[in-house]
Amino acid sequence: MKKYGHLTLEERSQIEVLLKLKYSQREIAKLLCRSQSTISDEIKRNTKGKEVYKAKRAEQRSSKRSYNQRKQAPLKEMWIWEYVLSRLKRRWSPETISGRLWLDHSVKLHHETIYRYIYSRDGQHNGLYQYLKLHRKKRMKVYGRKVKRQPIKDRIMIAERPSLEGFGNWETDNMEGIRSDKKSVSVTIEKLSRYMRADVIGRNSNAKTSHILKRLSDLPVKTLTTDNGSENAGHNQWPGSVYFCNAYHSWEKGAVENAIGRIRRHVPKKQSIEWLTNRKMQWIVNEYNETPRKCLNYLTPKEVFMRELQT
Repeated sequence: MKKYGHLTLEERSQIEVLLKLKYSQREIAKLLCRSQSTISDEIKRNTKGKEVYKAKRAEQRSSKRSYNQRKQAPLKEMWIWEYVLSRLKRRWSPETISGRLWLDHSVKLHHETIYRYIYSRDGQHNGLYQYLKLHRKKRMKVYGRKVKRQPIKDRIMIAERPSLEGFGNWETDNMEGIRSDKKSVSVTIEKLSRYMRADVIGRNSNAKTSHILKRLSDLPVKTLTTDNGSENAGHNQWPGSVYFCNAYHSWEKGAVENAIGRIRRHVPKKQSIEWLTNRKMQWIVNEYNETPRKCLNYLTPKEVFMRELQT
């Protein structure tokens, strides 16, 4: 199994001995469980002219090179620039390039430095953004928009939720359009049947609570799982036991996330939803509830939901 990371002094000593014994670079790489390119680069970078490879000298030069690299301007050396560019063209992310550069050459180059170069004047001129996953011509703020939120009182986190069994466990979330919208869509899903209830509502906690009470008060509700959005501040009025996901753990309410993804076929992301009426929303809900699902053995959510209500 191949090893990665920078070479140790012990490995450099082995290289020195094996070279004296006339082992080839390929044989040395195999014995040390390293790639041949790692051994070749090590020898080339730590011998000058007719010098014979010496482990102690190689260790000193490597340490000095690492120290100097931290002081030099990023991407200043041509070989580093070529390394980064070639990997970008192979659709490697800056994080992957940064990590692999350290494994291959013991050179530290922060992924943020690569991003800055991509969006610099030179990087923009060469269209380097096109090699990134999302192909954005302009970079988003590194840390995004900071929103000050008051923590929701009396939350019970999902770690305390009992094992979910049977019918009556629900998940809920809000789907939004653009920041200036005054509307949102409250979506609530029963996990066993995937049955959906949804309404176009306002963006405050009173509107969210009204939706929950309107749509669930006459139905079996064991648990309700939601996120930490401020619209859920009225959770004490909701039916059932309410549990909150961990921050940025959207998979902890995967059923409602999947349902919102299906709604997005009709209501695309990054577009205003001010045009969306409850009449249109109920048409989308009905289509969803009457579409057979593989996870339900090709029954519809409505069929499974009605079956469970009658048992």
